[in-house]
Amino acid sequence: MPKVKLDHAFCLAAQCEEGKKRPDYYDTAVTGFVLECRSTGGKTYYLRYDQEGRQKQHKIATCGDVTFANARKAAERLRSDVVMGGDPSAAKAEARAVPTYAELAAQHMVDAELTQRSFSTTEGYMRKHIVPRWGRTRLTDIDGRAVAHWLKAKRDEGLAPATVEKLRMILSRSFVLGKRWGVAGCEAKPAQAVERKQVDNARERYLTADEAARLREAASRSRNPLLRPTTVNLRRC
Repeated sequence: MPKVKLDHAFCLAAQCEEGKKRPDYYDTAVTGFVLECRSTGGKTYYLRYDQEGRQKQHKIATCGDVTFANARKAAERLRSDVVMGGDPSAAKAEARAVPTYAELAAQHMVDAELTQRSFSTTEGYMRKHIVPRWGRTRLTDIDGRAVAHWLKAKRDEGLAPATVEKLRMILSRSFVLGKRWGVAGCEAKPAQAVERKQVDNARERYLTADEAARLREAASRSRNPLLRPTTVNLRRC
């Protein structure tokens, strides 16, 4: 367990000594800050710390993916967290326990197939629009601002306002169901934080003569007597 003053030059030149599989170099300035060198040539920064009688480690980054200065800053921040009673490894494991939206969407679709008459419509929106955008995103990484930008982009693509609102409602429903089922990451409900746009798809249109004839024919065959066409006799008073 050699101790050295880690810096950019040392980490750049460090390598695995012959006959050793994986030497670790501990920094003399930041307690627990380690550079691990492997016989394959790879090098990784870690923070190692003791908690509840066990040694734990938290991977900071692969050497070369971040600058040494940034790695040291991360080590200092993590060390401060440990001193204050935090556990970086536990926090990382907790973050990994949060599922992606695709996992929640699959559960949503099982519920929708059992409870919704319009399942095919919901499934289509989910498959074509929602999952392609959010499927790989962890639930805690979906926020209201990102959802608002996404919905605006959908409107800019030419989707009808009612369709965009339907997308918002389906996404919101996913989080409502997830919270009911105890799925981690469903507490925030980001879609509900998005301002709802007024939807007015109403339009005035008159039936053609052919449509009116078919309507009268369908009404005459109805079992509901109130739908059958009647003849109104007008007489002068």
